[in-house]
Amino acid sequence: MHTLLPDELNDAIMKLHAIDQRLSDINKQASSLTTDRRLAELAVINLLDEAGLSMAALDNGIRVERRTKIVHNVAPGGWPAVYARIQLRGEFDLLQKRLSSTAVRERFAAGDRIDGIVEVTIPELKLSGG
Repeated sequence: MHTLLPDELNDAIMKLHAIDQRLSDINKQASSLTTDRRLAELAVINLLDEAGLSMAALDNGIRVERRTKIVHNVAPGGWPAVYARIQLRGEFDLLQKRLSSTAVRERFAAGDRIDGIVEVTIPELKLSGG
C-alpha cells in the first residue's frame, strides 16, 4: 500500500527522476559521439598518412595536425618488477593515490580492517522505476 506523499516531496522525486532520464539520454549520446569521433579521427589520420601529410588546413580555417605522444604502460607480466622497484626504492609516487573500492569493501566485509582506513557513511538516494 502506498502512502500519499506531500506534493512538494512528490514533485522533488519527479524532478530527480526527470533529471536522471535526461542524464541517461545525454550519456548515451555522448558515448555514441565519442565512438564516432574516434572513428572519424582514425580516418583522418589514415588519410593524412596516405597523402604523406602531417597537417592539413581547410579554406574555412579548420586545421588538423597529426602528432604523437609517448605514454608509459606496464608491460604484460611486468607488475612484479614494478612492485619490486617501488618497494626497494620507496617510489610510491609511481602509484596513484587511490584505493580499490571493491578490494577494501571485501576486506572490511570479511572483518579484515586495514590500518589507516576508516569507514565513512555518506547519504545516497536510490531512484528506481518510472
